[in-house]
Amino acid sequence: MERIDNFYKKIHGSIFAICGVAVFFVLFIISVILYARLAPFSLTTKYISDLGAGPCPVGNVIFTINLILTSILMIISHIFFVRYLQKRGGNSILLFIALIGGVTSSIGLMMLGIFPKYTFEAQHQMASYIYFGAGVVYLIFYGITELKMENIPKYQASLNFIVMTFYLLYLIFKILVKANTGFPTEIEKVTEWLMLFSTLIWFIEFGWFTRKNR
Repeated sequence: MERIDNFYKKIHGSIFAICGVAVFFVLFIISVILYARLAPFSLTTKYISDLGAGPCPVGNVIFTINLILTSILMIISHIFFVRYLQKRGGNSILLFIALIGGVTSSIGLMMLGIFPKYTFEAQHQMASYIYFGAGVVYLIFYGITELKMENIPKYQASLNFIVMTFYLLYLIFKILVKANTGFPTEIEKVTEWLMLFSTLIWFIEFGWFTRKNR
């Protein structure tokens, strides 16, 4: 633990969270532009993963690199977030579960990039459930931990449950669509985008909070 703490003393952990979001957005925008040059792109008609399996090979590669880089920065951020809360009295057991969930979710994100949607359909779907399912886990346990801490504002804890709601909704809608229930795919896709953007906001906000409250 001492080596980890010394590392974050040299480079504050919030930098990885904020840079992770910045890197994602830059490469994401490039991927969207390259996709849209060759085919229509809309948040109601395309999944996030379509950016890695679109009509532009260069855009596909950029999106894959994006998910891999982002997942690495997410793992480093989760380790920092857990240590930050531990040093302020957070429950170590709950935080360990949150860390396992965060790392597992990040690995799921990396797998989503490594296994493009239409080329490796089964692996991609498995990675999707790993990413979203583990995402629910880490958000729950961060939230519970922070609610029990008097030195963490309630709004900070509540943000975890707000973002978790988008994860749960997307998982439910995804299952309904896969089960051929006739559930509108447009709603599923929009919910997936809401989940993505709320997650990015979560990383930015948590990173900024830890930076402001060192």
